[in-house]
Amino acid sequence: MTQWNQRNLQTHYQKHPSGSCYKCWASLLEKNPPISMEEYKQESLAHVSQPAFSFSALYQKTINDASNWRQYYVSEKLILTVVNGLSDEVTTSFRWHRNQQDHSTDCSLSTWLRMIERFSDKRVAIEGKMTDFRNIKAKVSHLTPMERNAIITATKKLLTPISTKR
Repeated sequence: MTQWNQRNLQTHYQKHPSGSCYKCWASLLEKNPPISMEEYKQESLAHVSQPAFSFSALYQKTINDASNWRQYYVSEKLILTVVNGLSDEVTTSFRWHRNQQDHSTDCSLSTWLRMIERFSDKRVAIEGKMTDFRNIKAKVSHLTPMERNAIITATKKLLTPISTKR
């Protein structure tokens, strides 16, 4: 069963709903700040069993680190929860934003596509590299069928081999 390590939960709580994203999290949970650590924990785990978008990938923090499997679960609200594939422990959970300055709660198609594009960019990253994407599932119910098809098309890029020019 997916769980948080208490120290890791404290660190990420302070960074996200108790930190720079406190207004965003309050808006997502439709309540006034502050968001409690327990509310953050519950929201971060709520969509793991029924995500709007999910996949597995090998993750390598730096070139000196070993790669390990991680599961990525995204809610309809674009809350991303990352779980260590070996321990089933949450490594992080945050509200995905188009950029560091955008703390809106926008869940439009363009925001979803930007998120998927960022995952694709991680395939060639030096730090935070993600490879070998598997088990990709998209069930984003708040979008139209045409918008869902756009997400499916975008996710196919994750599975496309990276061309190497010589």
